[in-house]
Amino acid sequence: MYRHILLMRNGCAECNTNPCVGILLAKSLEARVTGVYVMENLSAKEILDIYNPGPLKWAGAGKRQKEAMADAEKRQKDVAGKFLEKTEKSCADLGVPFEGVCLTGESPVDGVLKVTADKHCDLIVTSTHPHGLKDLLFDAIDAKKLGKSKIPVLCHHCG
Repeated sequence: MYRHILLMRNGCAECNTNPCVGILLAKSLEARVTGVYVMENLSAKEILDIYNPGPLKWAGAGKRQKEAMADAEKRQKDVAGKFLEKTEKSCADLGVPFEGVCLTGESPVDGVLKVTADKHCDLIVTSTHPHGLKDLLFDAIDAKKLGKSKIPVLCHHCG
C-alpha cells in the first residue's frame, strides 16, 4: 500500500507523543519515513518584535538587527533539529527507516509538497490542533494547498 510516508514535523507541538501516528502507521505498513521540518524566513519586523530592542537610532542598529536575525534563525534550526532527532529516535526504536529533511525559506506546505515530490513519497501525514479562529483559518488555507497534492494526505487531529 504505502511504502514511503512523509511526516510533517512542524505541525502540532502538542502531538509529540512517542511514537506518533505517522510512525506507527509506517511500522504497520513496513514503510519508511521522511521527517520534514520547514522554516519560513523571518522578516526583520518579526525579529524586532521578538527581541523588542526599542528604537534603533544608534550607529550599530543595522549590526544589531543582523545579529538578532542570525540568533533567531539559529533558534529555529535548533528547534527543527530537536523535532527531527526525536522523530529519528522514535523510528529507530520501532525499526522504521528514517531520513530527516530541514528546509528554510519555504512555506511549510510548499516545502512539504516539494520534498514529497523529490523523495517520491506516497503519503503525507500531518497533525493539527486548532485552538482558535486564527489556527482554524491557517489550517483551512494549508488544507486547501495540501488538497492540490497528487498523493493522499492523512491529517491526524491531536489535542
